[in-house]
Amino acid sequence: MAKKEFKALICRQFCGYFKEGSKEDLACQGALAVEKLLKRDVINISLLSKFSNIPNQGMPHDPDLDEVVCRHCSFEAEDCDFQSKDQKYDADPCGGYRLLQFLRLSGMVTRADLEAYLP
Repeated sequence: MAKKEFKALICRQFCGYFKEGSKEDLACQGALAVEKLLKRDVINISLLSKFSNIPNQGMPHDPDLDEVVCRHCSFEAEDCDFQSKDQKYDADPCGGYRLLQFLRLSGMVTRADLEAYLP
């Protein structure tokens, strides 16, 4: 998937932290997982538009996503307020996490799907 298409389909649409032109070469592990699932036809690209109105706030943690996806994310150590142990407010998850959580809740993605396609 081309970088521009990736940003338009995943980052810009689902991530409240996405800033055009900032850290252009970086993406959260959740977004990268979605990209891998799309490339391997585990999920269909047309499904993404169905989730364009998912809420950005008040999402609970999904232990499977925390373990399988977030532990591999380059943002987890310093930049992820959602995963921070010292969280002082209810931080929102990144767009990749939000999208994966809704795909999991809808039964389209399982933990096994994630484990098969992540590092």
